[in-house]
Amino acid sequence: MTTATELLDTLTRRGVMLKAEGDKLLFAPSERVNPDLKAELRAHKADLLRLLHPDRTLADAYRRYWNTPESEPMQTFQAAYAEIVRLEAQADPATAWRTLREAATVFHAESGVCPFCRERGELHLPAEQPELELRHGRS
Repeated sequence: MTTATELLDTLTRRGVMLKAEGDKLLFAPSERVNPDLKAELRAHKADLLRLLHPDRTLADAYRRYWNTPESEPMQTFQAAYAEIVRLEAQADPATAWRTLREAATVFHAESGVCPFCRERGELHLPAEQPELELRHGRS
């Protein structure tokens, strides 16, 4: 049986965009989703909604940004940052702030690097919501 993650991979390979709006799954372009895939979407709806929840997606965007090697072209950082800005705009400010703090804590625990100053050692977690430019550890 296919898992929700495998189903997302299949949809991505077919060029299908899937997003969650409330308790609904929306996909486009619809002509790339055959009846079998639609049945899989229905069967995995609850798991897909959890995977597509904005908190998780925003946390993943932070991690992608923080894990981008310094040697990558500036466009890579700009695209990752644009994704963060887009996802933050979709979330309420309290959720975005909580997600940032949680993602930074996990990133630091896994890497030993503070995502805000990019140094090994202590996590410099802001006590209050910082300005957007400072929030993501790059200028």
